[in-house]
Amino acid sequence: MSITHPTSSAASVLTDGDTELVQELEEAATDRWGDEWAISIRRWSDGSAQIYAEHLVGLTEDGHREKERLWPDGDGGFLHDAVTVERPATVSHDVIEEQVRSE
Repeated sequence: MSITHPTSSAASVLTDGDTELVQELEEAATDRWGDEWAISIRRWSDGSAQIYAEHLVGLTEDGHREKERLWPDGDGGFLHDAVTVERPATVSHDVIEEQVRSE
């Protein structure tokens, strides 16, 4: 499984190796940001995953989100970066009322 930089239950998303990584990431995020962080996990059908912690620093004058992130470096440590997330305006939005079932 490869881990790359950056609504099911966490138990169904995490593999055995991910659980320890998430615990280490929680500790690193708590050391850096206290109790103001979130961990995002995205798993793809090929078995790879994207796992990172993020902290919302605030909003820019234009209303974009400023975030700091931590993610695994592949050698047992974590890398850190700061990003500005620009949110594009929604041009159109349609609600499709169809129930999706998993079989």
